[in-house]
Amino acid sequence: MKTVRSQRWGYVRIIIGTVVGGLAGFYVMHRLETNYKAKWDERLKKYEEELMLKRIPEFSSLKIPCIFLMIQSLIKVVIKNLRLEVQG
Repeated sequence: MKTVRSQRWGYVRIIIGTVVGGLAGFYVMHRLETNYKAKWDERLKKYEEELMLKRIPEFSSLKIPCIFLMIQSLIKVVIKNLRLEVQG
């Protein structure tokens, strides 16, 4: 049975629509995931900064200078960020 030209064009439109719709859906989900990850990375950085500021009074009773502990904490954060950049 020979297909009619308009029917063949209908199949082509369905296939093209499916492919384009899939690509658009993938792009939208990719954008949502990257924005969500960036938002949580910012929240994590803010939390780590607040945690570091809360820990400073804990170290005031120790003999170790606070500046040394702050530098040590910052180095740990930088190393962690470098590892994330290498992995991601």
